[in-house]
Parts: sequence; C-alpha cells; structure tokens
Amino acid sequence: MKIAASAALAGVLLIVVGFAMGARPSDSRNWDYGPFTFGGGFFEQNGHGHDDDRDDFDDWFEETAAASNAKPVSSSAAPAASSSAPQTAASSSSSSAAPAPSELQKSYLYHSLEIETGAAEVIIETGDDFRVTGSDVNWSEKNDDGTLKVETKRPHTGTLTVTVPADFTLRELEVSVGAGSLSMSGISCEEGSFSVGAGEIVLDSVTVTREADFEIGMGSLTFSGTLSGKTKVECGIGSVDINAANPGDYGYAIELAGGSVVIGGEAYTGLGQEVQRNPGAAVQYEVECGLGEVNILFV
Repeated sequence: MKIAASAALAGVLLIVVGFAMGARPSDSRNWDYGPFTFGGGFFEQNGHGHDDDRDDFDDWFEETAAASNAKPVSSSAAPAASSSAPQTAASSSSSSAAPAPSELQKSYLYHSLEIETGAAEVIIETGDDFRVTGSDVNWSEKNDDGTLKVETKRPHTGTLTVTVPADFTLRELEVSVGAGSLSMSGISCEEGSFSVGAGEIVLDSVTVTREADFEIGMGSLTFSGTLSGKTKVECGIGSVDINAANPGDYGYAIELAGGSVVIGGEAYTGLGQEVQRNPGAAVQYEVECGLGEVNILFV
C-alpha cells in the first residue's frame, strides 16, 4: 500500500508539473484521482471544468502530501497537544502584557449618579449594572454626559429602586430628599453630596474617598462607613449620626448656634461657639450646627 500510494503521488506530481509547463491532454480521456477528474484540457471537479479549479487541486494535493508524511501521535501525547498550542515570541509577549479578562475593569454607560425625590421612598442598592425600577411612582431618568439623573414626579409616592454596579466607585453621587426617605447600602463614591429637608436618609456601609457633604434641615441623616478627605456637615434643627471608620489622625472646625456637637468623644454646646482642632490633618470635619444635634463617632 505504501508503494502504491507513493507511486500515485508521484504520478499526480508529474501531471501538475506537466500542466504547469504547458502540456495539455490530446484526447478526451479522463483520469479520476481523489475528488478531481483530469481531462478535456481542464481540471474538472463535480462535473464542472474551470481553470480556477487549479487552486483547489493545489490545496488538496498539499493536504494529501502532508497527510502521507505525518507521523502518528500516541494516545498519551494527544491530550497534551490539544490542551496547549505552541506560542511564538510575539504571541507570548502580548499575552504576558495583556491583563486577564477578570482584571479588566468593566465599562458602564454612567460614571455618576444624581437623585432628587420628594415624598417617595428611594432605595439605592448594588447589582450587575445601572438600573431604575419603580412601584406606584412616577419618575424621569436621563443621561447627562455620563451622569444618571433620576427625579421622582408628583405625586411623590411609591418606591423607587436604583441599582449601581457592585465593586464600582462613582465619581459623584448627589442625593436630595424632601419629605421622603432614602436608604443606601454598599455604595462607594469619590465625592458624595447628601441633602434632606424634612425626610430621612440612611447610609449603610458607604465609602466616600475624597469629599462628603451632608446638609440636613429638620430631618435626620444616619451614616456608617468610611469618610476620607474632607467632610462638611450643615445641620439646622434636625439630627445627624455618623459612625465612621477611625482615620487615626483627623482635625475639625465647629461652629455652634445653640445646638450640640459630639466628635471623637469631645462634646460641644452653646451659642456662638467656634472650635478648631488639628487643622493640618489629612482628614478634616467642618461642622455647622444650628439648633440641631450632630454626633460623629469613630469606630
């Protein structure tokens, strides 16, 4: 069989060489070899004669020759060959330089979030992407140059849920609540602004890395999490309770107009009192309190 195969391949090779040198068959005899038929002055395949079939024949011939010269692969070596492909120097260098898919930060349509609500209940939670859903509430949402702006419409009732991607840090987070309520858990942002009139804001396990601004009229705000950089608190006649991760070194400036402020175990009360401590610290608290109550504890 090996001798016959070699002779057949040699015959095919002679036919190809002869055809390339201009030789043509002088009669109508046809020779069948594999999937091709030679005859009538053309390469014929499936009964159609075309000069273009020369390319098909060349490809078939090369595959046949390669198959006859290939060495058998043992069953023990086959799995290793299928599981690892050889790499060139260029491919290996590019694969080492490119990060793994899990290391690539996923991009989203938005980078910041702004919410304004009246008397509705708003819940901000983490998920797989940005999403806004509601129950018995009217709202509008739009993309303002990468900022997702959400606003509840009258009547300000029902529940609105806003989802932010988990493990994603917002550039800016701005929240404004009238007489309603807003709760948030597990959200991170570089800059955060939180304002409440007569309603309630509850922030649980929230991280603000650069600057935080809390503004309370006659409502209440509760915060737990991490505050880095500068934090500003303005309280009218409402209440503020902050439980923040201990920064180690911090400073503060306090202005009182009749209310009370407790920060880091130090309590201040009185009318028209101003206090400043450690202004050179990286973490700073600036507190202005009217007739309300501000409690800042480090845990």
